[in-house]
Amino acid sequence: MVNHALQHVLLSPHFDDVVFSCGALVAQWARSGQRVAIVTICAGLPPAGPLSAYASKLHRRWSPQLESQPAQMVAQRRAEDLRAADMLGAMAIHLTVPDCIYRLNPDGGWLYEGHAQIFGALHAAEQHLPQQIAQQLVRISGVTADTRIWIPLALGNHVDHQLVRAAAQQCALPGRRGYYEDYPYAEDATAIAGVTLPDPELAQRSLPVTAQSLEAKLAAISAYESQLSSFWTDGAEMRRRVTDYALLMGAGAPAERMWMQGAL
Repeated sequence: MVNHALQHVLLSPHFDDVVFSCGALVAQWARSGQRVAIVTICAGLPPAGPLSAYASKLHRRWSPQLESQPAQMVAQRRAEDLRAADMLGAMAIHLTVPDCIYRLNPDGGWLYEGHAQIFGALHAAEQHLPQQIAQQLVRISGVTADTRIWIPLALGNHVDHQLVRAAAQQCALPGRRGYYEDYPYAEDATAIAGVTLPDPELAQRSLPVTAQSLEAKLAAISAYESQLSSFWTDGAEMRRRVTDYALLMGAGAPAERMWMQGAL
């Protein structure tokens, strides 16, 4: 009988967050024969019609030819994510919540129209959304009591990261909870100092990764062609910063830092 149990489920606010944050561990787990799923929550289509000025500006940076074609932009990002997950040996699952830059008020106005709003509090009109997402998460097949569920700590305070963390903490999905540090926000040493841990029993663990796993992560990050310019000037800077951070986490040997109770 084929065992379809998942050993790891990683919740990703956007298409790239898990790969940026802990892609080397994903590659390492998959290479060892463990079944790994990356679940992207904010993978839904934007509403019909023109984008906000802020979303249009982001689209111009991501893929200028798709600035006025938001559905095609999301399709491109989904394709990038599928390619990256495949490179790491993981399964990709896409939920249907739109990115915050595409979400609307009940009256049709944009909920998040600028940097301050995106890195502020979840809008009052969305207080119901974590529970709706939690209800979608419980339908993921293959999750058992032994599955590790990895949740973003929401370093950097992006509203979609806050949303996913809140949904995961309300979710009745079985499995053992752990948390990952949202990269590249985690590069700011003050980010982790300012975060409120959901459980005082959580302990940080720097989990070693091989050079091969780190290289797989770097290659998978490169698959997110539309997103690289949001964080790095070019591929060389991305490789240098991601590698330097992994070496920092392992005190000279590559590692990724997670928060968990007990042994992995």
